[in-house]
Amino acid sequence: WGDGRVYRGAWVQSKCTGFGVLTHADGRRYEGYYLRDKMHGHGVYQWADGRKYNGEYKNNLKHGQGVWTWPDGVMLEGQWADNLPCRHACTIMFSSYVSTQDVQPRIGLDSDATLQKLWEDAHAWRIEHGVVHVPPSRPGAEDTPNP
Repeated sequence: WGDGRVYRGAWVQSKCTGFGVLTHADGRRYEGYYLRDKMHGHGVYQWADGRKYNGEYKNNLKHGQGVWTWPDGVMLEGQWADNLPCRHACTIMFSSYVSTQDVQPRIGLDSDATLQKLWEDAHAWRIEHGVVHVPPSRPGAEDTPNP
């Protein structure tokens, strides 16, 4: 492609179909399955800054079981629909500490600020300066984990 993308993989009728790897000039990379030029099936999308989504895609969108991982190891795992985490169906993990969350839909996942907003909206944990904080009203607040 003229924009610096490089695709190596299966083609059917001049379209990416089957397994392939797409690398962008800015360092983003997708390795997984395609259907008619769209991510479809299992795949791993990695950003140059270390963020990663490993899971299912449908029609170029995150859809099905998947795990979003930030560079610091914090993970959001669960069901996705139309590129968004499903409400009541995700778990946030800080290193070895796990928390089932009421995840609000329609929240972007492109920065740590949106992750903090997700936690605040769910009345759960949030991160400030690398420390995980639990609101005092939650059980176990005295045992605040530090990832």
